[in-house]
Amino acid sequence: MATYTVKIVDHTKSDELQKYKGGIKRIAQERFDEAFANTADTVTVSWGNGTEKDDLVIHFCPGRRQLVY
Repeated sequence: MATYTVKIVDHTKSDELQKYKGGIKRIAQERFDEAFANTADTVTVSWGNGTEKDDLVIHFCPGRRQLVY
């Protein structure tokens, strides 16, 4: 049985994202639970700084304005 860790990292420094963090984590956890259903493996999703011990690190970065030439 393996336990995988997924870390979501916020690089946006956006107050707007704060109100969505709980929902983002919940939905990500639900998708991993669905993907690993009927297996002995588990996945734990959390917000924080990614480390070498994490199996997957997802980065939320500030949006970039589209350049028009």
